[in-house]
Amino acid sequence: MLPTPAIFSQPNWAKVLTRITAGYGIKVRYNSQLVEVDGERRRAVILDNAAGTRETIDYELLHAVPPQSAPAHNWMLLAEFDYELKPKPSFRLIDTMKPRYDMWLLKRYGLPAMYWHGMLRGLA
Repeated sequence: MLPTPAIFSQPNWAKVLTRITAGYGIKVRYNSQLVEVDGERRRAVILDNAAGTRETIDYELLHAVPPQSAPAHNWMLLAEFDYELKPKPSFRLIDTMKPRYDMWLLKRYGLPAMYWHGMLRGLA
């Protein structure tokens, strides 16, 4: 279930992810949220925010994650790692493992400019 009207905000990626979930037989409930869990009976209550209705479903396994949003506007981590998930920072003298304003500037302005000037096109 998702609190949003689409599986992803970028339409092209949303189409791909929708096909993938359908291929796995996953029923995605949009504009909805988990509002109640009965652990003994293994039942969950889902609120459809668009329709204002509630639905009770049975489950075998429940993985619930609280609502989240991006933290600390204009601050970010730069998470760079190799295919074995070992840290591989591009900026060895800068601690990219703590929230930084300059990393946000890099993401917001530097990387898009590098892409459009052809410096990153081979990586995209």
